[in-house]
Amino acid sequence: MRREQYKIKEFIETILKNNFLKDKLKEIRCTISNEKKYNTKIELNGQTIFLADSSGELEKKLFYLFINKADQFSLNDSGKDRGLRIELHPFDISSDKETGHEWTFKVNKKSKEVIIKTFKSYRTYPHLRWALIGKSFFVDYKECGDDAWLMDGPNGKETVNNFFKITVKNEALKMILAILKLYPQIIK
Repeated sequence: MRREQYKIKEFIETILKNNFLKDKLKEIRCTISNEKKYNTKIELNGQTIFLADSSGELEKKLFYLFINKADQFSLNDSGKDRGLRIELHPFDISSDKETGHEWTFKVNKKSKEVIIKTFKSYRTYPHLRWALIGKSFFVDYKECGDDAWLMDGPNGKETVNNFFKITVKNEALKMILAILKLYPQIIK
């Protein structure tokens, strides 16, 4: 099932466009508590970092940082849900093609365009999980935004909807640290 809006701004804009709902509302309040501020958990080479990514752009930044050096792209769908299965099929190197819930695709010059298209298409997919794997890195992302999947944040409450598990070394580590410095964070 596709979520129509997954950011509060998009949700409010949709409500305000709906004449039936708009007439029923007197006011809309949105409060972001400090506990919910740290909505992203990162395990970077074994160290846990919580950070505030209110724009949801960290996922995009990390994907584009690594796609050019990746050998493999993994996704928790075969492309079927977005009508991309035929385009992705020639690059499918998944070991389990019958019942798997994770599909793996070879990243090369020919596949990169369709993989980027796939990434863009799946950004609003509920419970999205993707990974990029290269010689010196592994970047695994999971969207866990529904109540049943929410992870505990730095205060022990279920506030995390984005989870990255990253193993990286050398120059790539420096690049990630430079990106992470742009966000408010708590290191555990």
